[in-house]
Amino acid sequence: MTPAPPPPSGGAVPHEPEAVVSDEHFRRRVRESTTPLLVDFHATWCGPCKWLEPILEQVAREAGERVAILKVDVDLAPETAEAFRIASVPTVVLLREGREVERSLGVEPQRVRAMAGLSADGGEG
Repeated sequence: MTPAPPPPSGGAVPHEPEAVVSDEHFRRRVRESTTPLLVDFHATWCGPCKWLEPILEQVAREAGERVAILKVDVDLAPETAEAFRIASVPTVVLLREGREVERSLGVEPQRVRAMAGLSADGGEG
């Protein structure tokens, strides 16, 4: 059996959301990104955040390399959450060249899909 190829330099498996494990990890990913970033601010204790997980996984598969999805646990990266003024979770923020261009509060599947450039019905927007 041939081993699976290593993940790209960012550490994430292509077309899957990448878990951010620290504030420094987040800063590095933003600096290195050449694509827009869809950032899911969440917490392990947050029920609605769990509802958003399969939506983000589907968005990651459909958007492919056009957008990268980062999952930021606000308890593991509190400086990042504070810098983005995250008052509630889930909050999804779209970054282009490191700057926020759009934000979704709560569980808004259609809006999150649109932020990733996908249509609400499952295709490209």
